[in-house]
Amino acid sequence: MLKWIVNSKGAVNNDVSGYKGITSGSNGKYKAQIGIRLSVGKGKPKELKTIHIGQYDTIKEAKKARIDYILGLL
Repeated sequence: MLKWIVNSKGAVNNDVSGYKGITSGSNGKYKAQIGIRLSVGKGKPKELKTIHIGQYDTIKEAKKARIDYILGLL
């Protein structure tokens, strides 16, 4: 599972970074975030919640913060 987290490239809306959950902000920093689908109930649509982890100067820092956050959830 860790290999999947570390190599999670190719998200649909990842703009410049190339990594899932890492986007570039207008201030030149990189934002790390996680999207979680919550089941609302039978027959109801799933709700998507976004957890913002933080902003970082480099893609590498943002990627490490995202991985550390995910591992902390396990």
